[in-house]
Amino acid sequence: MVMKEKKRTYRMSLHGVKVAARLGLRDHEQKTPQPLEMDVDLEVRCPLVFEEEHISREVPSYSDIRSLLIEAVTTSHTPLLETLALRLVDLCLQEPGVERVCLKLSKPMALKGGVASVTFEGEKEGA
Repeated sequence: MVMKEKKRTYRMSLHGVKVAARLGLRDHEQKTPQPLEMDVDLEVRCPLVFEEEHISREVPSYSDIRSLLIEAVTTSHTPLLETLALRLVDLCLQEPGVERVCLKLSKPMALKGGVASVTFEGEKEGA
């Protein structure tokens, strides 16, 4: 009898990542950076053993994911929050071991008396 290899994953989360971004359709949003908050949950394929040398090669590091998100957000202006969220989900899915992503972007200053936010999810084919 042949035993199937077990598929194990774990959830890696970065919440409350704050950055100033040029985001939105209005003139002032295109010129002046505004606060953006990011929460991301990654479902990551579990390596056989967790050892320091596996980080970055087989699984993402927290700092690499944070840097990836911040660089993508601050590099250029994006008209729509939804467009940015999709782009960030796709970037995260390119990281080693990442199988699924749930990303929430929030613009805390976009509305008086409320927070504008979107949540997108994505997964690799066959995950």
